[in-house]
Amino acid sequence: MTAIDRREKLKDAYDNAYAALRVAMDTHRRLARKLFEANDGCTECWGRGWIVTWDTLDSLTGCYHESGPCPNEACTPATRAASGLAPCSSKYYSFHAGSTWNPTDEQLDVERKLQDVASAAKFAYNNEERRWDIAVGRLVKVTGSRSRGRNRQPLGMIGVVKSLPRTRWGDKVVFLNAQGTECWTNGYDLTVIDPEPDLEALGFETKVGFPCLAAFLKLSRSGKALLVLNPLDGTERWIPVSQINQISVRRSGQTSTATKDKLRRGDTITLFVARWVAEEKGFATK
Repeated sequence: MTAIDRREKLKDAYDNAYAALRVAMDTHRRLARKLFEANDGCTECWGRGWIVTWDTLDSLTGCYHESGPCPNEACTPATRAASGLAPCSSKYYSFHAGSTWNPTDEQLDVERKLQDVASAAKFAYNNEERRWDIAVGRLVKVTGSRSRGRNRQPLGMIGVVKSLPRTRWGDKVVFLNAQGTECWTNGYDLTVIDPEPDLEALGFETKVGFPCLAAFLKLSRSGKALLVLNPLDGTERWIPVSQINQISVRRSGQTSTATKDKLRRGDTITLFVARWVAEEKGFATK
């Protein structure tokens, strides 16, 4: 089943929610402006009762400014109470109590509700965006050809992301194709086509690779390979750690995922590798 990409739908919902919030805020400001003008609000102090008389450029915040009473003789506490504050802003208002315009309680309640809706829409959209980011276990398709050399993969190739290693040449993406072959490339050449793929239905062997039952013997000095006993033919085999997608170990009747450093000699383990590795090491027939 192909995953449904909801990014466009959620982006529209996110844009509409914030548009509704902006419309409400603009409407509340226009209503306050009309009320201010209808009650002959003072355009000298804009309903504040004071004006700036001096300031310096030593501080852009306006903290050194000086102020004085409004020079408009018709501007009185009574007229200012009737007109209210003009819905404008200034860096000086924060230094004077009661000079910052705010919507009414009813208007604030409306804006908060719209803000909650917009925030929820943004959260849902961001989650969907991350869902389609390149990550381990997601199905990707090669859609670009900017990578060079061995990192360039054929256009249209499909695979499941195995790891996202960081190398001296930058961040890379390692993915496995349907045959279990490991491919390296750059993330900008890939597009996620299914964040939750059904790999078996798509023809992939498993999400983690071909299972190989073995007995652990030791880890190499470099830590880059495991020496295991192949129970099928009784031979000892070195398996490169770079080719192992996952390790499962069985102890005391319980099976769990383990790292190479946690293995003990004699452990019964299952290594999940690409099929060609399993065939090369004698765990599967060609």
